[in-house]
Amino acid sequence: WNAVSDTLSKQNKVIAIDLLGHGKSENLGYIHTMETQAEMVKAVLNHLRLRKYILVGHSMGGYICLAFAELFPTTV
Repeated sequence: WNAVSDTLSKQNKVIAIDLLGHGKSENLGYIHTMETQAEMVKAVLNHLRLRKYILVGHSMGGYICLAFAELFPTTV
């Protein structure tokens, strides 16, 4: 994702969020559903007080974006 985020960051603010249990994110000790991951993404966006954003995901990240849209339809 470094090449993608580098390209996107030329015209946008990019915030890369690790999946739960990956990178620097904690593992909560149980299976993380797509919905759980989407709720965590929403929590990060709320914490950062972002109201306008574009979600981009690849592979499992794409499924998380879909779950986000299903859980928070008024934000997409």
